[in-house]
Amino acid sequence: MTLTTSERMELQRQAIRQYNKQPKPVKWKYFEASRRITPESIVTVH
Repeated sequence: MTLTTSERMELQRQAIRQYNKQPKPVKWKYFEASRRITPESIVTVH
């Protein structure tokens, strides 16, 4: 079965709506300093 672009977008919307009914909070942990995001670690390519 091949989905069109609009069908794919609708499926994504449905999945987002379903998730938003019972969202799970993101738990941030900053214990390990080497995994922290710092201004020096951010690399953006344009």
